Amino acid sequence: MNDAAAGKNVRWYRQPLVWLIIAIPASAVIMGAAMLLISVGSFDGMVVDDYYRRGLEINRDLSRDHAAARRGLRAAVVADPDARTLDVRVSAATGDAGALPAKITLLLVHPTRAGMDRSLTLKRMETGIYRGALAPLAPGRWHVRLETEGWRLVGRMPVPGSGRVDLAPSD
Repeated sequence: MNDAAAGKNVRWYRQPLVWLIIAIPASAVIMGAAMLLISVGSFDGMVVDDYYRRGLEINRDLSRDHAAARRGLRAAVVADPDARTLDVRVSAATGDAGALPAKITLLLVHPTRAGMDRSLTLKRMETGIYRGALAPLAPGRWHVRLETEGWRLVGRMPVPGSGRVDLAPSD
């Protein structure tokens, strides 16, 4: 009889089952607040804002890939992070490397964050050799596009890595 009477006099905050019942919803509230803070603090954004329009333009862009393939264009990109320079050597199988433009555009596209994308205008130093300045890149596997109005070459460059990537027309 003493045990039964003692059980009735125990305060609620001394019962382990009460704390278990309180802990489950409390942990859900705490985790929800933590997830909210993480999602607000690290906005990823869309890779391309108007993805539908860009999807429709893909077929138009393929003509530049076919033009590069017909000319037999290839390129080697060599990045020197210490000197913060980027050299591109463009070669053509048809032998018309002299017909290359004075400036070309090199796009470094981050696979998930559009805000980190870079566009570089490279100037021709010699026949088929272009050079430009390059700020350090965040680690990842960057998409590289070398393009003019008439042709385009593509490839992928791991950072950190060897600093060299070969570009070719897309398939």
